[in-house]
Parts: sequence; C-alpha cells; structure tokens
Amino acid sequence: MPRDGKSSHRRPRRGAHRPAPTPRYIRVLAALVLAVSGIAGIASLLRPAASADANASTTQAQPAASRVIQDRSSRGLPTGPCARPAPLQSDVVAYLTTSYGQQFGPVTASSPQPAICQAITKFQQWAQVPTTNGVADAVTAKVARDLAATDLSSCKATDAPTVCVDLTHQILWVATAGKVTFGPVPVRTGKAEDATPIGSFEVGQKKAYTISTEYNVPLPFWTQFYKDFGLHAADVDSPLYATNVRGSHGCVNMLLRDAQSLFGITKIGTPVHVWGKKVDA
Repeated sequence: MPRDGKSSHRRPRRGAHRPAPTPRYIRVLAALVLAVSGIAGIASLLRPAASADANASTTQAQPAASRVIQDRSSRGLPTGPCARPAPLQSDVVAYLTTSYGQQFGPVTASSPQPAICQAITKFQQWAQVPTTNGVADAVTAKVARDLAATDLSSCKATDAPTVCVDLTHQILWVATAGKVTFGPVPVRTGKAEDATPIGSFEVGQKKAYTISTEYNVPLPFWTQFYKDFGLHAADVDSPLYATNVRGSHGCVNMLLRDAQSLFGITKIGTPVHVWGKKVDA
C-alpha cells in the first residue's frame, strides 16, 4: 500500500489508450483502391454476359445456308455442290458400275454420296469435261451414256491392232484379236454436212503435227485414213466438248492425250473401221 493508504491504481485519462487517428491521405488512398476493385469486379461480372450476347448475335446473323453446311460438316456429311445427287447422277453411276467404269470407283446407286462424288470427279477428270466437281451435269452424263451404250464387240477387228470408231455413240477404241487394247475414249466426228466417211480403211499417212491447208487449223498427231480425213487432237480453239460446235469437218477429233496415244499405236496400214450415224445435237 502507498504511504497515504490509498490505492496506487489510477483510472487512465479519457481517451488516453485510443489509437491515433489515421492520416487523411491514407483514407483517401484506401477509398480509391476499393473503388477500383469494385469497378474491376463489376466488369468481370458483366464481361461473360457481353460475350454471350455477342455470340448469340453472330449466330442469329449467320445465314441459314451457312448454318446448314456447318451442321452437315460437323456430322461428317458431304457439303458443297455435290452434297446431294444431281438429276443426271444415275446416268453416270450406271456407267461407273460397268467393267470399264469401275476403274473410277467402284460405286453403286446405293453407295454413300461422298463415294459417288469422288468417283464421278475421277471420271470427269479422265474425260476432261468442263465440270470436274463431282456433279453429274449434262456433258458428263452424255459421255457416260455413250460409253455405257457402246458395244465393244461390234468392231470388225483383225489379229492386228484395229482402230474402231462408233459414230452413233461417238466412241473410239483399239481392238486386237477380239480384245480392247486401247480405250474406249470419247471423240467428236463430222457434223451432218461434213459427215465422217463410213467403211473399212487403212492408215495412209502420219504426221506428229501439221496444219490443215483448207481450214488453217493445227492438226496434232494427224493420222490419215481416207482422202483428207484423219484422226487427230481437237483444236485448242475448239475443245472436244465445245457447246458452239456440233462436230468436226469430217475428221475424228480426240483429246490430245488420246490422240498422242493412238498415234503411237498405229502405223501405216493399220485398219480403221468406221460405222454408225452421228446424231447431231
């Protein structure tokens, strides 16, 4: 006890142990931090919604056709011009099922559309028709029908290589001892007023390149078989399938590839048999 007999414990002065007041600049800084954090939080909450709205708007603005194509593609279905069978596709498939047509497939009418498109594309590339996207257009269908309808046993072939030209179906091939050794390939023969001669002939002349003195056009791989009629590649200015040309001036026009091959097969004296009647389109 203290000497005066009173307790030495004293009540602290009012407010003696209160923390010192926070400086004003710290309070301002803390307020700014909270404000910035709040804005960032709000932005993070709003951002996904904005992206979702943007995606929804893009999907709604996307053309219906594009959505269909994407949907078919995602399911592994064919897209593009060959996604569905063309009206003349059955004509082409009918040829692709034959022994010669199977080299481009093989396919049948019940084959999946992608397989049919692929086979038709190969056939179009081989025939060198203008359309090569797998769609069976009129030119592709006509070549396929002509090939399918040609009787390859109808040529009077000998034991030696014989050039056979079917005017009715506009098809050429080479037969040796009853077997087809080249072709069949598409050709273009003379129109009505310049009909290709019919009969049995022989190769009389051969020139890898010459120019017609009558029509002033090049005649690549010229193989003459009767008077001034011959087998040769079609002029580049008049492609084999030109829609504005009904036929040649009597010669048998071929694709350059086929004319070159035939030029290598034939020789002077090779038999050439021509029969049938061309149907002018």
